[in-house]
Amino acid sequence: MVLAAVVALAAAPAQAQDAEKARQLFQQGSKYYDLGQFDKAIEAWQQGYDQKPDPGFLYNIAQAYRQKQDPAKAIFFYKGYLRNSPKAHNRAEVEQKIAALQKQLDAGGTGTNP
Repeated sequence: MVLAAVVALAAAPAQAQDAEKARQLFQQGSKYYDLGQFDKAIEAWQQGYDQKPDPGFLYNIAQAYRQKQDPAKAIFFYKGYLRNSPKAHNRAEVEQKIAALQKQLDAGGTGTNP
């Protein structure tokens, strides 16, 4: 039992560090997104999700892919967001975005930039 307590106490600072790193990566990704540097935003948010698997990262990644005109990847991350956040306050909005992106794909929109 003592060993379990020691392991738990050692894990707490690591979790706090992970959460702080995730917060920093979230802010960094947001800055890149605001600057239109969507690839860098996606990279930062993916790293943040690795640190702390918060569904908000998935939503933001989906938004960046939508801005990049990559509907298939945007749909993938929006669905991941809804799967990991089943009671999302913006579920209806996200489902509408998925439907619009799916129509774009069905119409032959590859989502790649010229």
